[in-house]
Formats: sequence, structure tokens, C-alpha cells
Amino acid sequence: MSKLVRKDDVLLLVEKARAIGLRSLLGKVLGTDRTRVHNSWKHVDSERSNWWDLDAVTRRWNRLITGSADVTYQQYVAKKYFSGKRNLRAISIGCGTGRKEIDWMETKKFQSLIGFDVSVPRIKLAKEFAGKSKWKDRLRFEVGNVFDLKLDRASYDVVIFDNSLHHCSPLARVIDQVDDWLGKRGILIVNEYVGPSRFQWTDDQVSVTDSLLHILPTELRQRKDGSCKDRMLRPGTLAMRLNDPSEAAESHLILSSLEQRFEVLELKPYGGTILANLLKDIAQNFLNDDRETREWLQFLFDVEDRLMALKKIRSDYVFGIFKSRFAGN
Repeated sequence: MSKLVRKDDVLLLVEKARAIGLRSLLGKVLGTDRTRVHNSWKHVDSERSNWWDLDAVTRRWNRLITGSADVTYQQYVAKKYFSGKRNLRAISIGCGTGRKEIDWMETKKFQSLIGFDVSVPRIKLAKEFAGKSKWKDRLRFEVGNVFDLKLDRASYDVVIFDNSLHHCSPLARVIDQVDDWLGKRGILIVNEYVGPSRFQWTDDQVSVTDSLLHILPTELRQRKDGSCKDRMLRPGTLAMRLNDPSEAAESHLILSSLEQRFEVLELKPYGGTILANLLKDIAQNFLNDDRETREWLQFLFDVEDRLMALKKIRSDYVFGIFKSRFAGN
């Protein structure tokens, strides 16, 4: 159940102040919605303390999406949907630093790919990466908000949202735009968080995550500041809006909205319902490739897989391929 304010908000506020400084935090909270969003995405570095930073997690995603831990979703899609094609035109919304767009170019299926993001520092870094790549003549990055883009109708073969669609609100307007941008036989690729909006985690998620944290060895629960993580924090909706108004604004509506507008060609859940919150701020402890760490990580994977198989929890993250219902044959 959603709550405007929760007791964990104070702890989350303190953590944020430690991370970015009190002055920066006050500036963020007192700014406009647009300013808060931009401030949330001006950093370009990573502390490698989240689930997506672990190679084992990436290989798990690959296995659940493509069927093989060694095959990326870019390779999988290129082989299954782009066979015989080498001149596709694509756009990627919310591209960040552009690393995934370079991975898409490595499939050799694209004539051009343009990445857009609201973050000036991230686009600057993306341009640097592109300039050093062999795809610099086909790959372009620009600062742009999805709602401000002036793109030609039916001019793209592929539209990509890689963990960015859950930042788009109003969602219905974005979906209208995507359908307008896609040409005949065009496809929408979505790799997304589709869990509770504003991160209003369910009681079951919190209960299971806390139980797993309690049985993990202390050394695997250490945050970088030296504190020990003993429970999952759940924010209130007000704190979420003050921190980043775009974060998971309408995430719980993404799947139903896409299914209403597009034909679902493929939909692969890959978890995160437990793992994303459990590993947040402590994932760096699982970077060691020793036997004990691998076994603990596999245990966590098995628990989440089992709970999803029993339908005790839903997958908070999905990978999907969609086609316009009005696309030609």
C-alpha cells in the first residue's frame, strides 16, 4: 500500500545527505521538478554497489532472457529479429553514457542509432565513447527530453528503452509518440523496471528481503560507510517525488499500457523483486569470486526463482519485444 510519508524516509534522507552533501540535498529538494530530475542524473560514475554491477547477475539476466548466460540480449535480438538486415535506423531513449548503444552497434545491424538523454554530463561521456569507437559515423548522442523530441513520423525501425521508460510520465503520451515514430514492421525493445510505482514495495517483498538479510554473513552485509545492512528501507511517495519526480512514476502501468497498444512478440521476466533491494548498497561484497560468495549468491538467485515459480512474487523487471498492432505485414 502506498504511503505519503514513511518512517524510513528519515534514514533515507540521512543516507542521501552523506552521499551528496547537505547543501546539495537542500538544493535538490527545494528545486523544481525538472531541476530535481536533472540533478538526479548528472553523475556519471558508479560505486559498483548495486545488483547490476555484478557479473553473476548479468549472466543470470542473459540466461533468463536469451537462454544462455553467454549471450547478451543485444546478440539474441539481432539473431532472432534482425536476421539478414544491416541498415536499421534506431533511437534509444534515456541512453545514459551510451555503453549499451555501442553494444547494439556491435551487432552490425544498424545504419544509424541516435541516443537521447536529459543528462548533459552523460551525453558528453557518451559522445566521447562513440568518438573512440569504430561506429562513430553511425552513432550519435544528443541531449533531449522524450517529450521535446521532434522526430519524423514512421521514420525508425527500432525504438529502445533500456531502464528508462519507468522514468517517463505521462506514460500514455510517450507510448503514443513511440507508436508514431515506428515505421511498418518496426519494433519496440523494452528492458525495464515494471514493479510498484514510486518504489512502494509490497509487504511480502520487505518480509522476504529482511529474512534473507538476517541469514547472510555480516561481512556480506557491510555498506561502504562501514554500517551493516539489516533491513530493507521503504520510502514514502513524498520522499520519492522530492528526490526524483521521474523515478518509477507510473511503472506499475507499463506492461498493461504496452499490451493495450502493441502486439507482444516476446516478454521475459528476470526477477529483481528481491535481489535488487537486497543487494542495494552491499553488492560490492559479492564481487569476490571465491566459492563461499558464489554459493551465497546462487542461494539468493534460487530463492527468488522459486518464489516467482510459485507465483508468490511477480518479477519487477522484464525484457520485452513489441510491434505496433497497425504495422504492415
